[in-house]
Amino acid sequence: NPKVRQQPDRRTLFDHGVRMKLLITGAAAPLGRHLAAGLRETHQLRLTDDVSLDTDLEFVLSELGHDESTDRLVEGIDAIVHQAYLPRQGDTPATWIDANTRRTYNLLPAAAATGLEFLGLEPTAGAADSVLHLAI
Repeated sequence: NPKVRQQPDRRTLFDHGVRMKLLITGAAAPLGRHLAAGLRETHQLRLTDDVSLDTDLEFVLSELGHDESTDRLVEGIDAIVHQAYLPRQGDTPATWIDANTRRTYNLLPAAAATGLEFLGLEPTAGAADSVLHLAI
């Protein structure tokens, strides 16, 4: 009698009965808005992006620079959901690579200094599809 594998639980990674304070970067992007919508009832959210976002949730305009503003952004946060920068019209490959590496690099020491869990997300179709299923 072969073993039957059960389907993995498709709930959010953060669905473990504890209300957490989450920082979602790239919050103005479609995936960021979807994550916020899926997590807002069960967690306290702080959203950030380098473009403005009309929301009733806490929002901080930030380019995730290598400065004290990024350190302050992660203060009081339990976990970070970090999305890679999505290329915009007119961006060169160098612009896109620089934005992703620099912003992630700036977040890592700020997160490490506070002992946070860190979850990086890529804006590819495969990763977005996985996250969208998990955020429901």
